[in-house]
Amino acid sequence: MNPDLRAKLENNLSSYKDITAKLSTPEIYSDTTKMKSLNQELTKLEASVKLYQKYLDVEKSISETRELLIDKYTHSKEETDEVFIRNTLASL
Repeated sequence: MNPDLRAKLENNLSSYKDITAKLSTPEIYSDTTKMKSLNQELTKLEASVKLYQKYLDVEKSISETRELLIDKYTHSKEETDEVFIRNTLASL
C-alpha cells in the first residue's frame, strides 16, 4: 500500500477511535451541539475506517498464511510469495 495512503488511513482510524472515546464521556452528553458535531465527524470517517480495518485483517491473514507456508514447506519468503500468487491466480 502507498505509504501516504496508509498514513492517511491510520490518521482516520486514530481520529475515529478518539471521537468514539469522546462520545462515551458524560461531558459530551450534556453538550448536544458538540455531540452532534462529533457524530457527524464519526459518520464521515466510518466507511473508510471499516474498509481499512478489513484491509488490515486481510493483510494480517496473508502474513500469517505466508508464515505457515514458510514453516510447512521451508521455502524462502520470495518462494512463498510466488506460490501464494500462483495459487491465488489459479483460484480466480
